[in-house]
Amino acid sequence: MAGPIVYPFLATAFSMGGKVSDNCCRDLVALGRLCHDIIVNKTLAVYHPSANKAQALAKSGQVWNRCAAISLSPASSPSHWEN
Repeated sequence: MAGPIVYPFLATAFSMGGKVSDNCCRDLVALGRLCHDIIVNKTLAVYHPSANKAQALAKSGQVWNRCAAISLSPASSPSHWEN
């Protein structure tokens, strides 16, 4: 599940112009905050060691908060009428 969501999430978290879709948000939240934090910190350490860590962590927090809100929204939950 994580593979398809990682690039758009990281592109957004590191201000590379990506946008996390609602479906990716739901998948990200399903993985959990700990997994989210590990992905961000590992990516910073390995692939972006010279990145502004405070800025990247702030942006990733904004992405998490948006995704959590989308995932908890009743409108984002599948209806019992849907097949």
